[in-house]
Amino acid sequence: MQEMWLIYGNKEQADIILREAIDELAEALPLTLVHVLSDPDDDWEGETGYVDTDLLERTLPPDNDDIDYFCLRPDADDGYC
Repeated sequence: MQEMWLIYGNKEQADIILREAIDELAEALPLTLVHVLSDPDDDWEGETGYVDTDLLERTLPPDNDDIDYFCLRPDADDGYC
C-alpha cells in the first residue's frame, strides 16, 4: 500500500472534525497525520501556524516531487494552503 500524508489545518483543537476517526485511520494505514493549528491552546504540542511551504518541507518526505497531494481548507482565500 502506498504511503500517504494528511496535513490537517484548523484554527483550534475543537475545530478538528472527526479527529478520533482520523487518528484511528492514521494508526491503521500507512498514513502520516499532521495536525496544524493556527490558534492553539497553551498545551498544544503539534504544529502551529498555517499550512505553508515551510511546513510542507518539514513534514513531507524529501522525495515529494514524485507524490501527489491536495490541500483543502474551508477558508482558503488568505493565500495559504
